Amino acid sequence: MTDVDRRGLPALSRCIACGRCDCGESERVAASRGAYPGLMQLTLASSRCMPDFDAGARAIAHVPAPVLASKTGRCPVGMPFSDLARFLQSKAQVAAGATGSA
Repeated sequence: MTDVDRRGLPALSRCIACGRCDCGESERVAASRGAYPGLMQLTLASSRCMPDFDAGARAIAHVPAPVLASKTGRCPVGMPFSDLARFLQSKAQVAAGATGSA
């Protein structure tokens, strides 16, 4: 984790598990065939511990950027879903480089 990552983690951890972000996600969940559990579960799993960044990045890739931005507007705590996506993708790339996998 970089200093920037550490400073940004509190914002990524503000989810209160209300479930609002999962409204309208059933088609994406089904289409992912298990890779994407829904935005709330992914947010909680990705921001509370050292997640499997590769799995998180693959999961959040099922949600288009405009949808992530609109979900932030509906979230009662303003969860920065676009920032979470960038964080997961960035960390997945670092992890892949560290292990030599693609």
